[in-house]
Amino acid sequence: MNNLVEFHISIRGCGKSEFVEKEMESLFSCNLYVGTLFPVENFPQIIQRHRVRRNESWMLYETNGDIEQDFICLDELLFRNKHIEACLIDGFSTWVRILSKDVYSMEWTVEVLVNNLILLIKKYQIFFRFIDVVPEVFQDRISVRMCFSIHNYLLKKALEVGINIKVIDWRYENL
Repeated sequence: MNNLVEFHISIRGCGKSEFVEKEMESLFSCNLYVGTLFPVENFPQIIQRHRVRRNESWMLYETNGDIEQDFICLDELLFRNKHIEACLIDGFSTWVRILSKDVYSMEWTVEVLVNNLILLIKKYQIFFRFIDVVPEVFQDRISVRMCFSIHNYLLKKALEVGINIKVIDWRYENL
């Protein structure tokens, strides 16, 4: 299971998504992109920019606002498409932040998100790349706490089940 999972984190707009997309396009002939942004606020422009730059090696799944249903759909998609070699999930914190209505649902959503990711990693044994922002990009304490919670819980759960996640922190690494 070594190096099947990479977790790229940094501030928004630093180029981590584009870098990882290009790297995956060069390594794999069939990739799955999981988009977590919803078309609200300034996100439609970001969503379109991401869509345009990906080549034909990508299948697309865009989250629908129901985290449990998203994972049912992802599981079915990966099961039906055995030729998918790698999966990129872009933006955990955005996903959880939009889905969570309060602190209590946030904790539940983080747990559901991480536990389902762990199940997919173990079940499909394909390369997973995760992209997220770092906590300091958020202005409010709840979002900062949520971001720390996602990252820490993901690393803790992966360690518990023997999944090695390589964390690449773009604030400190030169790629």
